[in-house]
Amino acid sequence: MSKKKLIVFCLFFLLIRSAEGSDIHLVTVNNHRENSDSRRYDYSHERIRELITWEDDSVSGYDFSYCIIDKARLDCLSDISNCSFAHARFLAGNVSVYKDCNFTQAWFGPKCYVSIPPENLIQTKNFHLKRLDFVLLGVSLHNVDCSSFDISNQFIVRDFEGACFNDTYFHDVWIASIPKELLKQTRNYKEGIFYKIKFIPDRHITNVKNTFQNLDISKKEFIECSIVNFSMKNAIMEDTVFIDTYISSDLTLEQIKQTWNYKSGRMDLLKLPEGLQKQVDAELEKEGRRVKTDVEKEFTGK
Repeated sequence: MSKKKLIVFCLFFLLIRSAEGSDIHLVTVNNHRENSDSRRYDYSHERIRELITWEDDSVSGYDFSYCIIDKARLDCLSDISNCSFAHARFLAGNVSVYKDCNFTQAWFGPKCYVSIPPENLIQTKNFHLKRLDFVLLGVSLHNVDCSSFDISNQFIVRDFEGACFNDTYFHDVWIASIPKELLKQTRNYKEGIFYKIKFIPDRHITNVKNTFQNLDISKKEFIECSIVNFSMKNAIMEDTVFIDTYISSDLTLEQIKQTWNYKSGRMDLLKLPEGLQKQVDAELEKEGRRVKTDVEKEFTGK
């Protein structure tokens, strides 16, 4: 290979590597830190394929502003402080940062698991767009105003004190916890439409499981939803509509009989625990309104 061709090949290789991005593993082994004179702190405006910190690492004062980060794993046990992620774009990974950092106009994609302080969350581009479609993993929304937001993906929040959800719209989301008074502020509750929402507690977040207790959900529609291990004791369900929805809670037969499903003979659209389902079937049989199977419906056309 001629010298000229070799130079062209090397330049081409470097160009490809630059486009692919670099791997950055900021690792401290046995508490041994890199020499501060040789450590690089400025990665701004770069494409980073992997940004990883490990437990006990000290990563302070780094500049990742305007970076595109394909995959991040920022360990909450690392000393990640005074770093700038301003205008950075996180495409995937886990970002757990609890110390002073800058997330001004940072953007998180749907494949990100994010646990950052509320003062950083409100800095992000997602927040300014009023669209949270990444995983909120054990975050605090203390005094955070999420009014008129669009929230999807996973919503695992540990602190709601002072939060506001006026006209917030939830859809295609797992809600691990939400206080009753905040649920009543949402557009879902006001308009009576809950679409593809899973109300299932997280084993680490057990502070709010009585959201539906004594709650009036009459004439509201639950479409492709799940309500599991959320107490529904004394919930009012007059003409409530359940479509392809599963409920596993402390519902009673009397509550089920309030629903549109029971009155209209469409209990096939509501999935219940086996014990409660047997009670419902027995009651329908007693009334001469046994629910038809799918085979019977197909045969009769009704």
